[in-house]
Amino acid sequence: MERIEVSDLLTKVAWASLPQPGSNAPDEAPKALLAVANAADKQSAERAYHKLLYAAGNNHDGSYYPIVLFMLPVLERIIRDQANWPAFAALNALIDLYCSFSPHSGYEAFVDSSGAVKEVEPALRSAVLRLRPLLEEIVADTETGVERRAAAQELLETISGP
Repeated sequence: MERIEVSDLLTKVAWASLPQPGSNAPDEAPKALLAVANAADKQSAERAYHKLLYAAGNNHDGSYYPIVLFMLPVLERIIRDQANWPAFAALNALIDLYCSFSPHSGYEAFVDSSGAVKEVEPALRSAVLRLRPLLEEIVADTETGVERRAAAQELLETISGP
């Protein structure tokens, strides 16, 4: 697979046009994703994780907006290609989004660029479930960072159910 830089993925999305928190600046989502991609230690990973959850929705009330669906390919790329701390932040954000967050009231669905109505929660859940092979690969990789591996294991257990 050809390596695609996170910054290249960010330029392919018209972020300002997507349904997102009203408090977001037009470049809030790409800045949050870059913060995740550039996390260098536990403290910066935790800051980036919170920044991402606020750019996607409301971290305090556990909600997200449709913009989260456009963040997912970037998060997957970070998990696949980035070092320990960026992947740790991205994986932990996905754990929260998958387990305890739900669509913000009034934003359960949106009309995409093709004119189709897209249900946000099923689309998010489906995208996270498609990460299973990647998560299994990370968990099996004894040379990956311990934090990245533990977060991948937690997400894998979460999507696998009881």
